[in-house]
Amino acid sequence: MTVRRAGLLLPLFSVPGNQGIGDLGQKTLRMIDHIAEAGYSIWQILPIQAMGPSHSPYESVSCFAGDPIYINIDRLSEMSLLTQSSIVNCNKFKDFVNYDEVRAFKEVYFRKAFRNFKKF
Repeated sequence: MTVRRAGLLLPLFSVPGNQGIGDLGQKTLRMIDHIAEAGYSIWQILPIQAMGPSHSPYESVSCFAGDPIYINIDRLSEMSLLTQSSIVNCNKFKDFVNYDEVRAFKEVYFRKAFRNFKKF
């Protein structure tokens, strides 16, 4: 007996987010719940390795390292590495992903979270 399954191809960077790019945050988790409720059982994404200068998911600088651009800053707050009140959402990249701006925006938070992590 053949079992049919349905799915969708949706790159992680295309998932709606409030930090300039789709990432591994709460909005993505809610989207996964919605597609499961709709009867889909497969979600195929494009590679999420660290990207090269062209920002193509197929031009990676490493086949082992994930790209930190997909880290959700709110999740760092949930881990007590940042305070929620210090996080400013960045919706100015709404129509398309400006990778350089998103990286610069998130880098400030990553450095602060790492400093706090070292204190533990």
